[in-house]
Amino acid sequence: MNDDEITVFRKARPDVPPYDDAAKARARARLLDARTSRSGRSIRLPRLTSAQGLLAAGAATAVLIAGPTLLVKNFDRDGGPGATGKSNALGPGAAAPDDRPRPGQWSYIKILSASSSKGDGGSLLGPPDLRVTREEWRSVDGKQTAFMDKGKLRTDPAAGAGVQRRSGSKQMAMSETSPRTDYPYLLSLPTEPAALLAEIGRTIDKENGPHKATAEQRASRTFQIMEIWMRDVALPAKLRSAMYRALGQIPGVKYEGRAADIAGRSGVTFYRIEEGYLRMEIMVDPATHQFLCFRAIAIRNHLSKADDRNTFRKKGDILGWGGPVKVGFVDKPGQRL
Repeated sequence: MNDDEITVFRKARPDVPPYDDAAKARARARLLDARTSRSGRSIRLPRLTSAQGLLAAGAATAVLIAGPTLLVKNFDRDGGPGATGKSNALGPGAAAPDDRPRPGQWSYIKILSASSSKGDGGSLLGPPDLRVTREEWRSVDGKQTAFMDKGKLRTDPAAGAGVQRRSGSKQMAMSETSPRTDYPYLLSLPTEPAALLAEIGRTIDKENGPHKATAEQRASRTFQIMEIWMRDVALPAKLRSAMYRALGQIPGVKYEGRAADIAGRSGVTFYRIEEGYLRMEIMVDPATHQFLCFRAIAIRNHLSKADDRNTFRKKGDILGWGGPVKVGFVDKPGQRL
């Protein structure tokens, strides 16, 4: 992430022209690829996908405290599955065991992402006909991260553990990224949907400062933050359940009782339409509430204009697609499931 992107993320306002879809996808790709800096350190950055999320940098969240009954009503209104299917989708996990990690354990994740033979450059420039995998381990105390570097396991201080990286001529503390993704913080998140959404609201308030964003910008950023928290690490069952139930309470979120998972697994989809043409999807296993994958797909033709380029997206284009195929807690870095 360069100085200009940091400025957009920290100081952007609703009156600023939106980023094009390629810029948004490039930001996502930096996260999913977990690219390594010249020093070999894996840098974890917050994912910025929608123009609204970039511009608002998360405005205050409101009207998010509805319970599961409202979730079902939202699905009815938006043409989701019947009442029986919706009730079943919400049921599992309500009394799930809290399988929290033991001290000294690590989160292990193996992520499968789509690439294209036509190139990606951040966003896919052609059909998603190639696959890329990466593995990462994060200590649950939030102090270390590990990854494979040319076939060898490399362990570094974790982002958010007092690590700093150089951005141009400036030093940026990784713990200053928003939303917070350090492991102790994630494990401290509330396990009730209303409280979880309230915590997102506080995060968005801090991001936006004194500036107020639109309801659409608030909802878009809330959906973003939920995906960021669900995506990259193993989480306890009760927290996954809260996130699953909270997703349907975000304004504009719709539900489908199927999923286009990159690994072919069964699931359900929560999605929002961004900028009128881009469908941002979060796919979840309804039985375990485990995050399966994300997908960004154009639902109509669209020309994105930017200072340096114009990008045309046709209906059906997939801009990004990927998610964990293995995730859980292990006893040491390098150990796999």
